[in-house]
Amino acid sequence: MRVIALVIFLLGLFVLYGGFLFKPVPYDSSDPSFVRTPVYLSGVVSSERTLSSDFRVLHINNVSVACSCTRSYLESRIFVVGISEVYEGERQVRALSVRVLG
Repeated sequence: MRVIALVIFLLGLFVLYGGFLFKPVPYDSSDPSFVRTPVYLSGVVSSERTLSSDFRVLHINNVSVACSCTRSYLESRIFVVGISEVYEGERQVRALSVRVLG
């Protein structure tokens, strides 16, 4: 029983430590190696498109941000942490966290 508890504890520590290894980096649209990379960006939402009641595509500094959000962020200054990905041949960021600045 103690061995199982020790294995679970060590596995939990490994997962926790692994989470700290992948810190978000600033978004760079010119770098093709940024696919499936944790990124962050901030700026003013210039336009947004509502695809359903709880899903929007925001445009910040000519970057598309896919967001599972119900609130409108149009003309708001926001900070986004997400995953860089390619969808239908275009690069975008899938938002994990959206925070309004100021």
